[in-house]
Amino acid sequence: MSNLRLLTAFFLLVALLASTWILAGLRLVDPAPTDRIAYVDDRGVIRTIREDGSGAITVSPDVEGFFTWPTWSSDSRRLAYSGVIGSGEDIRMSLFVSSSNGGNSTEIFAGQAGVTGLLAQGVIHFPLWSPNGNRVAFIATTMSGLTLFLDDLSPDPGAIHLLDNGPLWISWSPDSQYLLAHRADEYFLINAEGDLAIEPLGIADQESRVPAWSPDGTLFLTAQRAGRGQYHILGSRISGGKAEAPRRMLTTTPVPAYLWSPDGAHLSIAHSSRPFVYRNMRMALYGGISVYADPESEPIYVVRDPTLAHFWSPDGTKVAYARLAETPGVLRWAVLDVASGERTSLVDFVPSVAQLTMFQFFDQYAYSHSLWSPDSDALVFAGNLNTDAITASLSESGAGPRIDGPAFQHDGAHIIVVNISDEITTQVITEGFMATWSPN
Repeated sequence: MSNLRLLTAFFLLVALLASTWILAGLRLVDPAPTDRIAYVDDRGVIRTIREDGSGAITVSPDVEGFFTWPTWSSDSRRLAYSGVIGSGEDIRMSLFVSSSNGGNSTEIFAGQAGVTGLLAQGVIHFPLWSPNGNRVAFIATTMSGLTLFLDDLSPDPGAIHLLDNGPLWISWSPDSQYLLAHRADEYFLINAEGDLAIEPLGIADQESRVPAWSPDGTLFLTAQRAGRGQYHILGSRISGGKAEAPRRMLTTTPVPAYLWSPDGAHLSIAHSSRPFVYRNMRMALYGGISVYADPESEPIYVVRDPTLAHFWSPDGTKVAYARLAETPGVLRWAVLDVASGERTSLVDFVPSVAQLTMFQFFDQYAYSHSLWSPDSDALVFAGNLNTDAITASLSESGAGPRIDGPAFQHDGAHIIVVNISDEITTQVITEGFMATWSPN
């Protein structure tokens, strides 16, 4: 073989090896899982699975403990979740972040030993990823009560304390620059990418909960009681890094909970609430949901069913809502098609306690735990289907109607998927008490 051929063969071999090394290096970065469901089983193990229940991947670390309430980052590459580690006086409630492909678990917040307070039933922390995935704002229980922290996920541990003395409700601006916080009866604007300046907004209200950014980031909504039977929805804009004075957008009945559609085309408001007790959990039962194409005009649709919660589909075309069914003790999923106004009943069910907590604070969990599939064709939830003759007693209490009884005697809970793309189909995919779908 000539020297030229040997030299040519040598360079071809080098090029082949180089391309192999490059591809191998690229494979070291795991692709983001798509269209997967994160769920928690009754042993406190967090996994992700496909829509049909196959391809399980364990996410929580293989250590003694109980892990719960996973929430996806916006790119679906990571999950933040709570964990209870240790026992007795050494028990610690910590917040973790892991790769959604499994492994690489990092403890980003170590709870104080012996501090075991909960935010709600079974809820240790409330983490909310920034839309760009660079930070996690989270609420935890400390010696100062419910406390808001911000963590930049850097190797240097130590979350930044922002506010305490909760209750606290939070919402990120779409560009991840600002964090809105509602503490007790005060609203605050926090510059998360600057000096972390905390600006009081001068809006006082204790009954409403979560402020809402418009998806284009130009406007945020808050609420304020205007009288015994009225609530104002207020709109504010940001100018020069400061919040402008709010102006009234519309007036509704107390106490409203409101969500923008992801495409920003519509605003939904649950209103006319009254106290309600279900499974020993106190929450609001709303008299209806109004959907607005323009917040300063009349609603285009009003759902007048008694509802506990509602959630927009990712494409902004549908609203799924959980309402009371005719059978006492049973709830029903239904969907409103925003284009046509058609309402479709999906399935009757009894929710798990964790699912009920999502309903209880739906205007907060709508930002952190999606029940919709990324393509807006299916819903996931935890509980049991109403496949048997379920009866329950309905009694009165000082807090409002109360539902108890045999409807809640099921053994364990299940992760259930309802597909609504063509015909409505329902499938139990695994056992578990809490689930949330990946953003993509």
